[in-house]
Amino acid sequence: MPQVSLYFEQALYTELKSTASKKNVSVSSYVSDVLKDHLDKSWPEGFFDTYFGAAKDDPLEEPEEWEYI
Repeated sequence: MPQVSLYFEQALYTELKSTASKKNVSVSSYVSDVLKDHLDKSWPEGFFDTYFGAAKDDPLEEPEEWEYI
C-alpha cells in the first residue's frame, strides 16, 4: 500500500486525532476515508430515492411559451 507523509498544524492534528478516536479508527484510516469521500464524484446511495418527487408542486410542468416583442 502506498504511503504519504502529511504535515498538519498542531491544532488540526489534535482535531483529527480526537475525531478518529471517537470513531474508533486510526488517524491514517480517518484521513483516508475523508479523502475518499471528498474525491468520490458519484451520487450518495439513496439520493434519488430520497429527493425524487420531493418538489412541493410535483409534478413539474413545462411553462407556456412566452411571446417575445
